[in-house]
Amino acid sequence: MLLINKTLLKMSKGIRHWIFIITALKLLVLVGTASFARTVSGFLGNITDPQMTTAGFSQAVLSALLAALVILLGEVLIGEAEYRCTARVRLLLREKIFAKMLLLDVGSIEKIGTTAAVASAVDGIEQMQTYYCHYLPGLIYCMTAPIYLFFQLKSASMPVAVFLLIVTLLLFPANNIFRQVIQNLKNNYWVSFSDLTGHYLESLQSLTTLKLFNQDERRTRTLKAKADDFNQKIMAVMQVNFAAFLFSDSIIYISVFVAVVIVANQLL
Repeated sequence: MLLINKTLLKMSKGIRHWIFIITALKLLVLVGTASFARTVSGFLGNITDPQMTTAGFSQAVLSALLAALVILLGEVLIGEAEYRCTARVRLLLREKIFAKMLLLDVGSIEKIGTTAAVASAVDGIEQMQTYYCHYLPGLIYCMTAPIYLFFQLKSASMPVAVFLLIVTLLLFPANNIFRQVIQNLKNNYWVSFSDLTGHYLESLQSLTTLKLFNQDERRTRTLKAKADDFNQKIMAVMQVNFAAFLFSDSIIYISVFVAVVIVANQLL
């Protein structure tokens, strides 16, 4: 299943409008791109049979410039909306984390540990920023954009429109498989990260004792082993991420090539 969590969605109560604003701006950029492509293709389509007047040429250039301006404005506003959404997420989640910690008793706080609390307030919130500011808007956009493009393409070539829509829908479960693998790797990465930071903090606090009993070299070897294990976990996540991007981009470019072949055969 896609990464849809009821608890996380409830926590997005104060930032849902930013999620929909980012999605709407992405759709605006898509509309501008489609308009630009339609204007340019309409102009180039008359090269072999030039019938365009000066007024028509001016209108085509003006339409292309207007579409380009919409794309530029949309991209700038997307960056601004993502920044504001990120800032709001940081404040909202950290307030919830520290408010929750103030409600806990001393035993619960000692069980959680200072390292885990700091890691949750820093690294954990950065992951949530990605979820709220990029993943959710991107998910909504990916579900609506193929439908818009289908209706834009069906008048030109129905087989191509249907083919690209099917490929787009098939990419969802394929990417979800990679997401599940990455999620399992990130769980191991999180455990390794907490273990490493915990040992590092403990080593700093007991540095004098370790030196006094000549245990600093043994602790150094332990930290080095844990750092190597953490590095391997990071590399494993990066490898799967790279494989996922390579798979998605390969499918996209192959689909575009097949669509061009279909259109060329229809033109012939």
